[in-house]
Amino acid sequence: LCSEELASLPAGVFDRLTQLTRLDLDNNQLTVLPAGVFDHLVKLKELYLDHNQLQAIPPALFYSLTELTRLELEDNQLNCIPRGAFDNLKSLTHIWLFDNPWGC
Repeated sequence: LCSEELASLPAGVFDRLTQLTRLDLDNNQLTVLPAGVFDHLVKLKELYLDHNQLQAIPPALFYSLTELTRLELEDNQLNCIPRGAFDNLKSLTHIWLFDNPWGC
């Protein structure tokens, strides 16, 4: 789903993809992600959200992603991330956060 000019994701769009291991949403125009949009992606290992227009991350957005090893959030419009947003990412080994207008 990369480079598809997506501006939004409907709630529940990934609910039936419980075995998905890689999700590439980079190079779109996403500004927000609905809370719970990744809740059923319990096997996800790689998540690419880079090169979008994300302005905020819901506090529990990544809570179910305990097998995630790679998270790319670079080149968005993030100025802060909620405390504890990454706490449940026990398998995370790589995270990209650069090129955001950090204000915290």
